[in-house]
Amino acid sequence: MKQRDGSGACARPRRTRLDHSMRRRALMVVAALVLAGNAGAASTYVVDRSNPACTDAGPGTAAIPYCTISAAVAAHGGPGVIVLVKPGIYREQVHITASGAVGASLVVRAQAAGVIVDGADDFSSAAAWVAQGAGVHLAAGVTWAPVQVLVDGVRLTPSTDPVATLPATTFEYVAGAGLYVNLGGANPGTHQTFVGRRGSGFVIDGASRVRVEGFTVTRADDKAIHVVNGATLDTLAGNVVTLAASAGIGVEGGGQLLISGNRVSQCSHHGISLRLGAQGCVIQDNECFDNRRGTTPWPNGIYLSESPGNFLQRNNVHHNQDTGLEIQTGSNDCISLQNVSWANGDHGFEHLFATGTIDIGNVAWGNHTDGFSVEGQATGTSLVDCVAAENGAGIGEFNLFVDAGSVGGFISHDNVFWNASAQPSVKYNGIIYASLADYRTATGLDVRSLEADPKFVSPAAGDFHLLATSPCIDAASSSLALWPLLDFEGHVRSDDPSIPNTGVGPVVYADRGAFEFHSSTASVIDLHTGVAPALSDVAPNPSRGRVSFSVQPADELPVQWNILDLAGRQLLGGRGAGGTGRLSLRWDGRDPAGRPVPPGIYMVVARSGQSTTSKCFVIIR
Repeated sequence: MKQRDGSGACARPRRTRLDHSMRRRALMVVAALVLAGNAGAASTYVVDRSNPACTDAGPGTAAIPYCTISAAVAAHGGPGVIVLVKPGIYREQVHITASGAVGASLVVRAQAAGVIVDGADDFSSAAAWVAQGAGVHLAAGVTWAPVQVLVDGVRLTPSTDPVATLPATTFEYVAGAGLYVNLGGANPGTHQTFVGRRGSGFVIDGASRVRVEGFTVTRADDKAIHVVNGATLDTLAGNVVTLAASAGIGVEGGGQLLISGNRVSQCSHHGISLRLGAQGCVIQDNECFDNRRGTTPWPNGIYLSESPGNFLQRNNVHHNQDTGLEIQTGSNDCISLQNVSWANGDHGFEHLFATGTIDIGNVAWGNHTDGFSVEGQATGTSLVDCVAAENGAGIGEFNLFVDAGSVGGFISHDNVFWNASAQPSVKYNGIIYASLADYRTATGLDVRSLEADPKFVSPAAGDFHLLATSPCIDAASSSLALWPLLDFEGHVRSDDPSIPNTGVGPVVYADRGAFEFHSSTASVIDLHTGVAPALSDVAPNPSRGRVSFSVQPADELPVQWNILDLAGRQLLGGRGAGGTGRLSLRWDGRDPAGRPVPPGIYMVVARSGQSTTSKCFVIIR
């Protein structure tokens, strides 16, 4: 086990259950908030460095575009602005300090594929290098100290040896002289050689309501995309991040970000990292893989430290040097739904010194150590509808590991554990259990869980769809708050008529794991019937506590309304008769005990019959 940091635990708050359609809305509202758009008229400025007419003096039209992203953002950053970047290689660090506004984000967008923000300078020219003897070459044009040097996509090793005896495949910078590289004799300029120069591709510095989307950000000397100094309500979507010398996407403090649909690989630190109080973020639909640092088992796919109340769903994390998804010290009350973590160098999912984590529908397969590790007083952890198979194979580790300090408040049921060998699946409270049945008898946990092959289509290739004979089919528990009505791919739940329904909760035919099985004869039931009540926007938004909104019943059925936090806790609620006029409502921003609620994202949910609508809002203090 690697070195741990932090300590302590706190009591897990009691969670209330939601109607199943309300739960679905709860999963969607945060993304809707951050994606809510540029409702007003937007001003668009074009960046195209390949256009001979480009100039950083403006005006930023298609005919006379900006040459750099930085110049366009500096000149025009603000509410309702769109900076549209055309394909090309942009060797710059874009520092964003301007904010957008409600309904009018500042958008920095790649027009199409091939917009590359490169943190390195290209030294792929033989003329840039001078032979120094013993296979060593010098690039005197490097007048800065690079963090990394990459040759044909491979990082060289930094060295402090005398330059005359510099080992092969290493580099060393000497102030006043330049960069020395030894490739075993070859001139580095005859290869694709890139020398790190800029710390980041994008820095969002204290700004709010900024959207960065569609870029390829590569070879940064620090974090490729860096969010710092209390930046909030920003969106990072659809970016490809590679070869950063630190984290691919790093968030420090602030929060309420949407990090969605990014692909992060080959970074020397975590793929996506939230630290130092980043909270209320939604991290969804990202792929983080092959992040590693030499022989040091440190980089995780997704990593949270001191970052409570975050929401992680439908992420695919694999082949990272350390854990796939790690929720670390102080990252309490996070929700983790339908994430897939496989073939990582340590755990699939690690809960460490973080309390109150909810895991629903996660899949851990073929990870080097434990599938689900709950350690270091990670009390109040829940594990439901999850699948862990073939983890820790051959080294005596487990599909489920819960240490003695983390058994308090541990909830686990309706899971599937499996090893093809006789290796035990569970170690709980210091005891290794030979079978799931033995563990169940001794602890009373996992009463409905199975020790059976989940029968994935091709797990070694990352395909975790279910075969028709999988025991996961029609067997899930849908009774928990925030249970996802849709699966990893956005498919609705379907009932396979050839398999008895053994699930519990409102949807007895849902499947365990991240993917719903759909047979040719399966029936799909629409769970959204009736007419939703009309719900006004919440004002003011953001608010310092007090808000107002209205609900209009749409038919003769009574209307139920609730104010909820992201964990599904009800803060206020009420009912109104159907067939009546609009209900004008107010909330003072306090919980049922009269205490001011903390800053964050909240939602109003209104239901009439089986139909639900919702609006979300932000509280700042």
